[in-house]
Amino acid sequence: MNVLEVKRKLFHLLSGLITIFLFAFDFIGWRVILALLISLAVASYISRHERIPFFENFLSHMDRPHDRKRIPAWGALTYLFGIFLSILLFEKDIALAAISILVVGDSIAPLVGIHFGRRKHPLNEKKEIEGGIAGFVSSFLLALFFVVWYEAFFGAFFGMIVEALELKVKGRDLFNDNITIPLVSGFVIFFIRLMVG
Repeated sequence: MNVLEVKRKLFHLLSGLITIFLFAFDFIGWRVILALLISLAVASYISRHERIPFFENFLSHMDRPHDRKRIPAWGALTYLFGIFLSILLFEKDIALAAISILVVGDSIAPLVGIHFGRRKHPLNEKKEIEGGIAGFVSSFLLALFFVVWYEAFFGAFFGMIVEALELKVKGRDLFNDNITIPLVSGFVIFFIRLMVG
């Protein structure tokens, strides 16, 4: 994993943990996330044609080169969109658990996998099973703050399966895990709750 990816994952983790804290204690809600999403989308669009000094600096440190050419800040946009959908679709505790699984699992899995991984993941040869396990354990533990253990367990389990999958059509990802991880995790928890009653 190159330095850019490490920086991206650490930023992903830190900004996500701050978002969870602010949302958990009602400092922010869907309106704030939507405002951030719209602002970022506008900045992304403008930056394709003109330089925005602060935003340009952010992109140079955090954005993948191919995303920067196509849709600047694509990772941040999909990340915020995944959080926004989770807040809109689920009860607060489920949304917090789903966002936790995205924030921690999707950050820890690649960081651990690249640095400590020895065995290829059975679902994706580009990833390591040690990373998947670390992502599962860490996201399960954080989700426990918001939902009961079996909801956290299965939400994290299926969230990390989604994190490992890579479905491409004509060389492009069919699904973005910043969106699919919290949605799958949230729906898994939601359906478990319906079944348990």
